[in-house]
Amino acid sequence: MIFRRISKSLRRQDWVTVLIEIGIVVIGLLIGLQINNWNEARVEKQAEYKFLERLHAEIMATQDDLSGFSKIVETRASELEATVRVVFGSDQEVELTGDQCMAMFLSHAYNFPPTDLPTISEILSSGQFNVISDDALRAALSRMGQINARAEKTSDLFNASPLNLPRAYPELIRVDYVLNADGMETAADNGSMVQCDLTGMRLSQAFRNDLTINLERYIAYEALVVDRLRTQFDMIHTELDRVLGHTHEGNAP
Repeated sequence: MIFRRISKSLRRQDWVTVLIEIGIVVIGLLIGLQINNWNEARVEKQAEYKFLERLHAEIMATQDDLSGFSKIVETRASELEATVRVVFGSDQEVELTGDQCMAMFLSHAYNFPPTDLPTISEILSSGQFNVISDDALRAALSRMGQINARAEKTSDLFNASPLNLPRAYPELIRVDYVLNADGMETAADNGSMVQCDLTGMRLSQAFRNDLTINLERYIAYEALVVDRLRTQFDMIHTELDRVLGHTHEGNAP
């Protein structure tokens, strides 16, 4: 209808009417485009919110796993430090505990912490990382990828040349497999028992050197791999809470 009126105005050379009618058409198109843009922005915002909620749930679950993993590493590092004090100490009456002996047995094990985030992997593989509109959160997630890659390389370096004390010093760290009367493994310690010869350890300078190296390596592994990943996960969680408006028990509202 409006185009017919424009056509009639052109034939009459009624330029004022023509301009008015064209202006109405242009304004209508602009309003339509703006409404379409608003709808697209709303859909994108909804998609982003769902994505961030999924990511938030994954972050919390991974943080729980990472916290448990970190406690094991922290305990083992503490036991190793206590072990070194016993082995190098002058008090000959002090004995090693079972936990300290086990810590030496496992002092070469550098497992990689649980850090899988399927939502991030999904969005990166689809090339839609820019769905995250918040610059600070996007930067934190990008840094998370860099830190995770660096931590994996560091962990690989440690595992590439492990100093396996029970293999290098089988006479000082002995593993026995305990069976019950029926020839089956016992429930305690999954059937295995680690025994340490403290006197032999104190007399072996080579063992004392390697024990010190393993302690330093394990402390470095804790700081450069486990603690660094935990710190970055905490940062991402904080950024997600800010963007989503979440608060947790113990946090200020």
